[in-house]
Amino acid sequence: MKRSKGTKVKIEYNVTVHSISGLPKSAIATGNEVFIECKRGKKAENHFTTKKVPAESKDVTFSQKVTLFCSLVKDEKTQKYKDKKHMSFTLKLTNSKLKKPDDLGKGQINLVDFADPGVRHESVALGKEKGAPQLMIKLETNVLKYDGKKVVKPGTGTPGAQKVKLGGIDFELATADEQSEAGSDSDEASDFPDEDPEEVSSKSSAKLAVSKDVAKPADAKKPDSSHSKPATDDLEAELKDLKRDKERLQKKLDRLEAAKAENGVNADTKKPEAQLAEPKTENAQPPPRVQDPHASPPAANIATRPNSGAAVD
Repeated sequence: MKRSKGTKVKIEYNVTVHSISGLPKSAIATGNEVFIECKRGKKAENHFTTKKVPAESKDVTFSQKVTLFCSLVKDEKTQKYKDKKHMSFTLKLTNSKLKKPDDLGKGQINLVDFADPGVRHESVALGKEKGAPQLMIKLETNVLKYDGKKVVKPGTGTPGAQKVKLGGIDFELATADEQSEAGSDSDEASDFPDEDPEEVSSKSSAKLAVSKDVAKPADAKKPDSSHSKPATDDLEAELKDLKRDKERLQKKLDRLEAAKAENGVNADTKKPEAQLAEPKTENAQPPPRVQDPHASPPAANIATRPNSGAAVD
């Protein structure tokens, strides 16, 4: 059966796993932890696990966000999306005694139901039985491409740009020139083969993630090498100046060290010479004085000369 024509649409989903209410009483115990396992299709890159939270009450909070990319086909006549893109949420319990986590409940949503741009808050029942745990999530949807063209806000494209209404909101489609300037991940027919919708989503998601990393503007130019030579010359000149300064400082340092060493040697050698030139002796007496025989005796000697015993009249 030939597949009917449709418009290709690429969508980004930001899903915040907020909290669980109504945790089973059997799961509430010291040492127990719960977490949410999120899956979109079979590819490992579309599988996510939240952090583990202690199961201390019936209400637990995660507040973690995951991002998914889906490629959909919109019917030209009905303006509805043809495929189903299911995302599952599984509540799991773990503790030190369990070899592998126990499943406490599972639920799912169809992302196609939230393909229109906007923000929504949803409650997902994790089980079909009455009183099953309820998972609170927030979905933020952004349409990235429509019919191979980038979707932009009104007034941001070129004058006369093609307009499209998505979810009751007006948008514009970027022209080929605008897409080439911003970098574009090209749409190819292989994005939408006739196979399982989940496999299609996984392939397109992986391709979109890779193309965003490697996409380059179509008119990108190689860097002009003519400006690199002056910069190199300046660096070489500066390097030579630094080397000359280093050599000059090293020579000065060598002279200072040599002078310091020479002064230290002189100080050590001069001190012994001074000691040898002027030796000191203990109890040294001054040399005897030589008197002139013709000189008169000192007055002090006359005054203190002892009396010989003769009377003086």
